Amino acid sequence: MEETFDDILKKKIFEVNKETGLSGDFCTVLHTYVSLLKDSFEKNGKEGIRTMIKKFPFHMKKYTVAYADSMNDTNKKSIEELDKLVDEINRILENPDLIDENTFKSFIETVNKINLLVYGADGIKF
Repeated sequence: MEETFDDILKKKIFEVNKETGLSGDFCTVLHTYVSLLKDSFEKNGKEGIRTMIKKFPFHMKKYTVAYADSMNDTNKKSIEELDKLVDEINRILENPDLIDENTFKSFIETVNKINLLVYGADGIKF
């Protein structure tokens, strides 16, 4: 039997996008962190980002960890891609001294890919 939107809600997974089958709640902390990093970058360039990451380290959980048992036929492919993107985010953030303008741009592009997967075409873009 195929899992329905109501079945997902019963699992206490909130802000589920009916189009993608993924929870926007997953991105809440990431968006806050990205906003802080963008502000630091605009004020102090790459040194601002490096300082912020060292002061407030961030490791994003994979969707399959944060929402165990939420995978279904509708969202399986998206969740697998999402977890790969989360790995990329974590890889970038684990070495703050290596972050430069291009690395930060890549980080933002990866965040936007996550947003596209979670929210669909009308999603948030940084």
